Amino acid sequence: MSWTRAVFLGLEWAWCLLGLLCLGASASLLLKPELSRRLKHLEDFPRLRPALWALGLLPPVLIAVFKLAQFHSFQLMFDSGLSANLAWNALHGVGLSHCSVLGDQTYFSVHFSFTMALLAPLLLIWESTAILALAYGLAIGSMVPAAFLIGRRLCTHRTVPWALALLTMSHRFFHDVGGSPIDNNGFPGPLGLWAAWLWLSGRRGLSILLGLALFTPREQTPFLFFGVGLFFLTRAWTLLRRDRSSSIRAAWVGAALAICSALAWAFELLVIRSAQLAFPECAINYWAVFKSLGGAQGAVLHRLLTSPWDILIAMVHPFKKLGTAAEVFLPFGLLPLFSGAALWPVLTTWAPHQLADYGTEGFHALNSQAGSILLGPLVVASASGVNRLLGLLGAAGRRRLFACLLAVAGAGFFRNSGWQLPPGLIPSAWPKTGPRALALIPKNAKVWSDEFFLPQLALRRYVKVLPRAYSENNFQVRLFAPDWVLLSAGWVRLAQPGVPDQVMEFLKTRGYQPVFREADLVVLASPEALKGELLPLEWVSLAEKRQAREKAAEPAPGAVRSPGS
Repeated sequence: MSWTRAVFLGLEWAWCLLGLLCLGASASLLLKPELSRRLKHLEDFPRLRPALWALGLLPPVLIAVFKLAQFHSFQLMFDSGLSANLAWNALHGVGLSHCSVLGDQTYFSVHFSFTMALLAPLLLIWESTAILALAYGLAIGSMVPAAFLIGRRLCTHRTVPWALALLTMSHRFFHDVGGSPIDNNGFPGPLGLWAAWLWLSGRRGLSILLGLALFTPREQTPFLFFGVGLFFLTRAWTLLRRDRSSSIRAAWVGAALAICSALAWAFELLVIRSAQLAFPECAINYWAVFKSLGGAQGAVLHRLLTSPWDILIAMVHPFKKLGTAAEVFLPFGLLPLFSGAALWPVLTTWAPHQLADYGTEGFHALNSQAGSILLGPLVVASASGVNRLLGLLGAAGRRRLFACLLAVAGAGFFRNSGWQLPPGLIPSAWPKTGPRALALIPKNAKVWSDEFFLPQLALRRYVKVLPRAYSENNFQVRLFAPDWVLLSAGWVRLAQPGVPDQVMEFLKTRGYQPVFREADLVVLASPEALKGELLPLEWVSLAEKRQAREKAAEPAPGAVRSPGS
């Protein structure tokens, strides 16, 4: 068994074991009330220092090692390579958010997103996507100790932070973000949680710094801060009769946050729109996920302002959408629903996903990294909600509540215990043949690659992913002649009929020769690369041979076509 497979299996066993322990502890608390006295041991933090160190270190280390295993087994996928290319280009001054994979254009035409530019200096330490995978894993794993620390700050009962940490670790969003490719959109969770803890700890400067960094992963961040503004406005209303000066201060903060968030979102949309106008070939209409509300920016915003009842109906209709609501709140034991004003950031962040059409890829269902931005507000709201509930319950009620939370966490661990790709997706020979194929390709060469090898080949100025369909404009736009090509039989099998033939015809016409063929991997080199040289940068088209044939077949000027031609 390879070490990478051992990591995947070990993580699955760890999640199942944690689930079993949580369910066992829950049953013990319910069946033997006298065991509740032992919960007090969880409040003795000085005596539990080894357990605290384990909670702080194990989740980040586990997810970081898992990401490293994904890298070495070619499971980091396309988005990880795209993110690595963004970081490399930022480090080398090509642009803040520039990517050759996407038609040599700015990533702002896709999302307002440039977190990878902030991580680019890590490549000075180790020029490998592996270091970005490690950083990503450490950041995602750190959400567990961050949730614990927030619980310590907000909760009066000192056993609650342990429950919050377990609920966070067992949540589908944590599992999906940890298992997904490296992407800017994975960072809102850790950034939001640590910003919240720093603010609660009185470290306001660092908190504001992380809050500003929170605007770099996605254009959805203003919705989170708009919710924080509503929290302060609600708090101002509750303080009005008790402390007028504090109420006025909270009102000013809330209004400023709400207005600035709206302006920030408008600015981000303007940046995206400007980039899309500059690169219309690769523009993506993300408003299409709101077809029930118009499917375009203007139509959706007009509906929002003029027909608020339609918006409320779209939150629950079709009723299958209630399943998504359950996915958000049930894994935290419904605690956020009891949090009062602290629920606002959850609602405003979650609302765009819930309004999206049911079944629209991962956006409505919050798959992959989409749920990351919700974990921060969910943890804070859960801490506030459990505080309220514990204040209303006696000793027996608190014991039952803690047992229920352990049961929810246990069920979550079992449900989210899968950490491997579907069998057969990655050929078993790749861990051996992949490194040998990659070793042939120089670091500064221009490359076309199978998408599974993009993370290993992304740290260069020019790299493209071989297309699977004719509609993939990202490949066709500003296409360069490659020095080297790495392809697999899997790409030929999965691509749309005719696409591999078109690519191979181009390469054959240009004289590319196979220099490596092992299992299902093939490496092709240009005639210049065979001599140890690199091609000068040349923009090409896959259709150039077909166009040349059509041009040759055209009659000369003044010639007369026959009736049958």
